[in-house]
Amino acid sequence: SGPVRIAAPLSFGLQHFGPLLLEFMQRHPAVNVTTDFNDRQVDLVAEGFDLGIRIAKLGDSTLVARKLAPVRQLVCASPAYWSTNGRPTEPADLKKHLALRYTLAAQRNWTYTAADGSRGSVTVATQHAANNGSFLRDAAVAGLAMVRLPAFIVHEQIIAGKLEPVLLDYRWTDLHVWAVYPQTRRLPARVRALIDFLADAFGE
Repeated sequence: SGPVRIAAPLSFGLQHFGPLLLEFMQRHPAVNVTTDFNDRQVDLVAEGFDLGIRIAKLGDSTLVARKLAPVRQLVCASPAYWSTNGRPTEPADLKKHLALRYTLAAQRNWTYTAADGSRGSVTVATQHAANNGSFLRDAAVAGLAMVRLPAFIVHEQIIAGKLEPVLLDYRWTDLHVWAVYPQTRRLPARVRALIDFLADAFGE
């Protein structure tokens, strides 16, 4: 029982975290949940959050982190865009294309790992940029440019044929979903229960 303040990224939060959070809230009606859906990386300690959900490669931090699930990234565009501009067959081909950029990403270039384990990176020209993956996905569906986004944002459009992924033999800076919380605080049972619930629900 008691309050839990959570910070979660917007697109992932609404599509995947939100439904699980609702289930947790139904199971534990005495827990009072306040959720901030926002793509910015909040300062959990300064802003008084008990828990943050982050999709990233975590660096050194004063936060405690628990891995919840892997996140694969995909390079894709609309069928019309590939038809007009040509379909890339290797990462170097991406230099000939325009991209939509997620402004909150730490890196400006696209790094990858090939099937043989070799690594590289390619710098792509940016056509438009935004701080929300769902908007960038919709811009790609509209044929404005190609985009690199987590699979959880684009999978429905790929299934529907509105987006086509390319270079699937390459891995593009795969990320993870993390639950993070301040190590300076004693973790309440209600927060630990939520983290355990999410880890079990997401799995691999």
